[in-house]
Amino acid sequence: MLLDADGRRASALPRLTGDDEHPAFLPGGRMLVFDGVSSPGAPQNLYIVSTDGSGLRRLTTAGGSDPAPCVGGTIAFVRNGNLYLLSRDRRGTRRLTTRGAGAPSCAPNGRVVAFVRDGRLYTIATDGRRLHLVTRAPAAIPAFSPDGRRLAFVTTSTVPAANGDATNLAIVDLRGRPATPRIVIAADGFSGDSGTITRGSSAGLAWQPVRTALTTLAPVAGSPLATAAGPSPSASQAVALSAGGRLLASANADGTVTLFTIRFDLRGRVRSFRRAVARSVSGATAVSFAPTGRLLAVAQSGGRFSLFGVNRNSGALTPVQGSPYDVGGLGAPALAIDPAAGRLAAAGSTGSVSIYAIDPVSGALTPVPGSPFAGLDGAAADSASFSQLGTTLAVGSRETGVYEFFVDSDSGALSLVPGSPFGPIGVTLLDHPPTRARCGRVRPAPTAR
Repeated sequence: MLLDADGRRASALPRLTGDDEHPAFLPGGRMLVFDGVSSPGAPQNLYIVSTDGSGLRRLTTAGGSDPAPCVGGTIAFVRNGNLYLLSRDRRGTRRLTTRGAGAPSCAPNGRVVAFVRDGRLYTIATDGRRLHLVTRAPAAIPAFSPDGRRLAFVTTSTVPAANGDATNLAIVDLRGRPATPRIVIAADGFSGDSGTITRGSSAGLAWQPVRTALTTLAPVAGSPLATAAGPSPSASQAVALSAGGRLLASANADGTVTLFTIRFDLRGRVRSFRRAVARSVSGATAVSFAPTGRLLAVAQSGGRFSLFGVNRNSGALTPVQGSPYDVGGLGAPALAIDPAAGRLAAAGSTGSVSIYAIDPVSGALTPVPGSPFAGLDGAAADSASFSQLGTTLAVGSRETGVYEFFVDSDSGALSLVPGSPFGPIGVTLLDHPPTRARCGRVRPAPTAR
């Protein structure tokens, strides 16, 4: 199937071989390369064809699959479980690995190929040298970023899912480090790979755009920025960035919530930031944005939380009808909003979890049937997180561990995953982003292909 980049004008190509798979555009965009079979049961080989379905031609005869076109016309592909490179004139191949490879992706400069071996992500030069282990995190289906400086790949989550390990997207640089953020936000200090960089004040936020690596920091003029308005700035207890990083919310020790607006230049560097609004929210301890950035949930002491509509340009906050909501208990509830912003979970100190449906227009909350749901064995919740698809909810308790719940896609009702709670004891922070497993050191290993 072919379609325009805007999703329109879809057209289907006729079947070209006995099993057409893994299509990819060749440079220029007028030809496709894919793997197929000449007849049922025959080995896979590489083929090319015009985007109108004409000019079908077989490129290999000794086997080939998973083509990854490179700049200059060469094509990386898999044959008999190893990585090969097909020459630009299509007449010769070069074997790049001997110990296994799959799912190749060619760098934009055409000089490096990323691939997966034994569930780990590697890169190798197209001359067969400079093999590098990028990361030990479980990896599949890698893809280079357009600038060639990062690799995205599918990885497994550390949180159990209904059908086994959950899969997520991860992004790392070519040394295996999680993709460098555009800014680093620090209250007391920031610990990078080379040690701790102290800012000396817990009464504000230090904003530091990252130039090249985590060890190269450049403070923005005006940093640190006080989190609360008034002559006596209050220390920030928790911060949250909206999707895209345009807004920062801070819950302050004096009970206020402050929003800051952020502007970036065309190169992704911080151009300006300023305090947008400071609002009194009694007992505020934590903040959480909805994925759309249009809602901000604020956890409050006494088992309550409030929800605000957010003006994404000015940062102005408008209380949602019904706020504050009471879930019971003494401490502040742990809050989570699902990725579709359709539901909010509030887990408090009473050992139960409340699920609310979010009105898509007003933002008002309505408890789903059966809420609140028991399942925490009376333990107080300290953190909560929806999976990226919103199909599971994890709740962490420093008393007992991680509780995982299935979320009914229609009703929003919760059912406890067998085996919960999952260790270890002492869970105070919990999230579903791609796992950041221990990264392997990048070392040249030209003899270990």
